[in-house]
Amino acid sequence: MTHVALIWLGYVVATGLIALYGNVRQAIMFVLAVALLLPLQFTALGNAAIYGLPRGELTVIGARIDVDKAIYVLINGDPEPRYFKLPYTPQKAGDLQKAMDGARNGRGKVKIKIRGDGSFGFAEETPKPDAVKQ
Repeated sequence: MTHVALIWLGYVVATGLIALYGNVRQAIMFVLAVALLLPLQFTALGNAAIYGLPRGELTVIGARIDVDKAIYVLINGDPEPRYFKLPYTPQKAGDLQKAMDGARNGRGKVKIKIRGDGSFGFAEETPKPDAVKQ
């Protein structure tokens, strides 16, 4: 995020010098350009998103639990995976750890169910064993 802020600051300085030696129209356009580009530095560029969590049942590709801080999950979304930062609670962290331990053998998957009110829960989904053929 520091790189984005520095690029934006460099743009401000460079454009400010141009506007300083330009006319009033250029100065007004400079102010508008800066105002429009300012929110770009707050977008999630490689950082976990804290908003835009999709609703429904989704597969968790990977997760990390930071005790008393946050739960980071990589969700297999459509059309591409998304990285989210979720609030930490001991119960949610325990549910996630239990689901991850159960799916560790490679046959199961960790699922997250996100409800309409934004609450969420983790569970393990294990496929049914194949019927024995005789």
